[in-house]
Amino acid sequence: MELLRWSKTLKLVYYSSLTTFLVEANKQLAGIYDQVVLAQLQNELRGSNDVFKRLKLGDASQKRQLERIPRLGYDALDGMELTQVNALASNMSDSYRNVLHCAYKQPKNGTLRLIPEVQAIFQESRDLDEIEYYWLEWRQRTGLATRDQFVALMKLYKNTAQLNGYPRAEDYWFRSLDQKS
Repeated sequence: MELLRWSKTLKLVYYSSLTTFLVEANKQLAGIYDQVVLAQLQNELRGSNDVFKRLKLGDASQKRQLERIPRLGYDALDGMELTQVNALASNMSDSYRNVLHCAYKQPKNGTLRLIPEVQAIFQESRDLDEIEYYWLEWRQRTGLATRDQFVALMKLYKNTAQLNGYPRAEDYWFRSLDQKS
């Protein structure tokens, strides 16, 4: 009996960590999306002489100063890679957002979306079997479908990290935590 209680406690800790991981991953994906939008805006500002005219930046010195603004985040990627990141992030986001999950112990009720319904269950449920069910259901429905896209995104992410001065992708991933301390 004690072993069973210990096992359930371990599972609870594991799934609690899993929920934290999912929340953090969701924040990171939102951050990636924000960086991509910012990068597109910066590319538009840098790429067109019309922008300089519209902003009345005709002075060559001002143009040079604008060009020296550091290229941070995904903006450091070349145009083709940046386009790839945008497409991959959009496709993966759509895959996660649009897949429907069957409700726990109701296999014919496939109406739950990952966000917000399944995410709320992860956060509120204390039934370890239910949490495990939804985790496996999510992985089965989205994992294989987005695997190749995820691998491609991680290659571009590694390249982004190196272009931003981080030797390893994980160092770049945790940079915001390092800056806060």
